[in-house]
Amino acid sequence: MSESPFRGLQVGSGGVRFTLFGFPVRVQTSFFVVVVILGLFPGATAATVAIWTGVAAASILWHELGHAFAARRLGSSPTIDLYSFGGLTHWQPSRQATRWHLISVALAGPVAGLLLGGAMAALVGIAGGFGSGNVRFFVIVVLWINVGWGLVNLLPVLPLDGGHVLAELLPGEREQRWRRAAYISIVTGGIAAVVLISIGYFFAALVFGWAVMTNVAAIRAPAKAARMQELGSEIAEIFDRLRRQDPSAVDDAKRVSGELSGPQQASYKVAAVEAAAMAGPSPAARRLLEELPGTVPPGMYALVVVSETYGERGVEDLIEIFGRNPDRWHARWLTFALHEAGRLPEIVQYMHHVPAPSREGATVEAAAGIADWVGNAGVASELRSLAPG
Repeated sequence: MSESPFRGLQVGSGGVRFTLFGFPVRVQTSFFVVVVILGLFPGATAATVAIWTGVAAASILWHELGHAFAARRLGSSPTIDLYSFGGLTHWQPSRQATRWHLISVALAGPVAGLLLGGAMAALVGIAGGFGSGNVRFFVIVVLWINVGWGLVNLLPVLPLDGGHVLAELLPGEREQRWRRAAYISIVTGGIAAVVLISIGYFFAALVFGWAVMTNVAAIRAPAKAARMQELGSEIAEIFDRLRRQDPSAVDDAKRVSGELSGPQQASYKVAAVEAAAMAGPSPAARRLLEELPGTVPPGMYALVVVSETYGERGVEDLIEIFGRNPDRWHARWLTFALHEAGRLPEIVQYMHHVPAPSREGATVEAAAGIADWVGNAGVASELRSLAPG
């Protein structure tokens, strides 16, 4: 007796997993939810919803198996994922894979569906009709999903299979081809979405709308990466000007912050205020603290006061804050504050009082780095002797 191609069914809150013909398959819960919702059309019954769900799941899995078998022939080990928007076969092309190899894998899924739909059409011809009732509904769903959607899937729109074929047929290097395919996908997908909405296929229109947005994001990604690289150079230059107390650097620092995301803005604000505060008394640190977006650790406010008063105020606040939260930022700022107040050696005592589990190497090194920066190698050495390990 031959071994069953189906093995290892696992059911969890996220969906089901199993192995089919040696391919790991994951069917997410969202897949079932969306498929069932799509089956709740006017006049639907429990039987039609069950037929729709079963045929859709089997047909999409059959489509992905077409991709998987084709990819396996190229030496890959594919996995299959069924999720809310359909199915996806994950596979890694070998270095020897040609464009035609990649095209063959892309086409294998739609071809598998068209063959299944063709077989159903042949049975309809032999039987002399579609039948009636639920049998008729079953036949129509098989033909619609495997032939109708199979042909739609061949449209030149990424990430549909037709888009993958298009990307391999276009001239140029791989990056150029995919970028050109993305532009074509935006136009084709936009037209398809409008047409589908006009004839009442709203879910299909949503899929093409999603494809358009995905391609827009893909086109913008290289430009965004290049801009982030430029920003890195601008930020380094702005920080250097803050350390030299160039007053015009504050406005440039605010401009650059507007191009960063929320978490990036917070980190940027901490670094900018620190650069300005440690440069010496000036309005820059206070302006950046008040005008840049993003939250900062509480000790940063005390650091600015220390800078503004040459260490006459703010030091005791930092000592208290460091006692509660001895992280690397507060270690840096307390070390600087004690230096400004002429009390730098005290940092060794405060660091020594930090419980061992909280006295991380990064915290000790942060304080030692400031001691080196202000020119006190002895204090830096004492601090480093307190590092764990």
